[in-house]
Amino acid sequence: LEEMMQNGFELGQNIPNPTAGTTQINYQTPVNGELLFQVFNSQGQLVYSEKLKKPAGTHNLTIDCTNLSAGVYYYSLEMNSYRRLKKMVVR
Repeated sequence: LEEMMQNGFELGQNIPNPTAGTTQINYQTPVNGELLFQVFNSQGQLVYSEKLKKPAGTHNLTIDCTNLSAGVYYYSLEMNSYRRLKKMVVR
């Protein structure tokens, strides 16, 4: 399972980036389970959090950024103690 998670757990870059409205984020998980998606501002404060229960495979998440101030944000996806982190710009 550990090797499968390392090789098959992926978090894509949000599109479009920078974004002003909604943005799409692709991700892939090698096993069924619960995921935690979070968005943090540049000070590290949590501004959005969502728990997802998904089967193994590739999925797409749509995030509404219209209520976020312009700036740099970081989004993460966690599953079974594995975490991926990406940077997103909101204008």
